[in-house]
Amino acid sequence: MFLSTISHGQRVIDVCCYSGGFALNAAKGGAMSITGVDTSLPVLELARENIVLNNMDPGKTSFLREDATVFMRSAESWDIVVLDPPKLAPSRKVLQSASGMYRKLNSLAMKITRRGGLLMTCSCSGAMTQNGMFLRTLQVSDFSVSCSFCDYSHCLISMLLIP
Repeated sequence: MFLSTISHGQRVIDVCCYSGGFALNAAKGGAMSITGVDTSLPVLELARENIVLNNMDPGKTSFLREDATVFMRSAESWDIVVLDPPKLAPSRKVLQSASGMYRKLNSLAMKITRRGGLLMTCSCSGAMTQNGMFLRTLQVSDFSVSCSFCDYSHCLISMLLIP
């Protein structure tokens, strides 16, 4: 996976980590430290187990049970921020409210991405991605915070979109 090729020596945060797939790839790539955040205790236990099962150093990886928005409001900056929320738009009927949630989450994620860092954001909501609304939502998010790459508040941050 791409993340393992860029994470060597980096501090990585996996927001909405579920079973820790991105955290595992960061660990495989030699990340200096990895933190996974999710609200579900059972999935966090699964993520911890996955680190052990894959012979990764559990000392470099921590998993926190916390709401993503609460965590990101008070978080420090990270070299690589992975944001992979659960499906927020299961149908077209909820696209407007889902786009607001994606905008909020991505604005917060941009704020915790260090200058020169990488934000990798994802959506598993087909209703958002199939009509281009996800990219438009990200572009709107972009205008509400200063860009962590160049401090210019109107630039388009390059993001890796994972289908």
